Amino acid sequence: MLRYLASGPRNFTTSPVPLFERMNWEFYAVLKGCAAPFFKEGETPELRARTLWLLPQRIRYGWKGDGKSCYRAAFHFSKIPLEIEQAMGKQNFLSVRLGDKEGEEIKSMAKNLQPHYRKPHQFSALHCERVLLSLSLMIARDLTPRTTLPLHQQDEVRLERAIAWYSVHLSSNPTVDQVAAAVHMSGTNFRIICRKVRGLSPHKILREIQMKRACEVLANTTSTLDQVAPQCGFQSVESFCRVFRKEMGVTADVWRRYT
Repeated sequence: MLRYLASGPRNFTTSPVPLFERMNWEFYAVLKGCAAPFFKEGETPELRARTLWLLPQRIRYGWKGDGKSCYRAAFHFSKIPLEIEQAMGKQNFLSVRLGDKEGEEIKSMAKNLQPHYRKPHQFSALHCERVLLSLSLMIARDLTPRTTLPLHQQDEVRLERAIAWYSVHLSSNPTVDQVAAAVHMSGTNFRIICRKVRGLSPHKILREIQMKRACEVLANTTSTLDQVAPQCGFQSVESFCRVFRKEMGVTADVWRRYT
């Protein structure tokens, strides 16, 4: 989640940023001029131009410049992708030099994100997530990826791929074995991974996706239940209504009325 956003010119001499502990992850892009983080009083860091920095949460640091105004964009997030967090390790920062195109892209991201930061609505989190992923991919550009993932992460990736495929093909009501085959797994292996990663059966995981889709359609459209049922992978409205009441505790009509 985006916790803070600021962009524009700043002079670190007239408007200093002293040492203090940040509670969030900070992506800090120096787009014009020079700046750098410092971690001890009296430290003179190597100032850099056109650089994207990522600093971890819960460490003390400040910012210094060359006495002139610079243009920067700062994005604070409560969480970042696990892959980037692991790459950070115990380092004080990650950084990458920015090309002209990347600099303009970050400047545009900060501008476009301002309305979502100041007055968020139901889709604002998606816009924030897109910016987070874009910044994370920029930071990861010069990192050397591992050739293989740890086994538990491989299982998580396989499950997420299966869920993504099922979500796209939900209306065709694929079976557990069909979902597994679509992502190059056996039905048995898929069942093992579901239990291992989520502690649930494939049927339960897929049912949760059906109910999530049903709630989204009911909340955001005026579609009749006859229309909602096939969109959510049910062959009949009777089956949809029975399952919805069992899973949600109320009928679909009541749920829609009071949502």
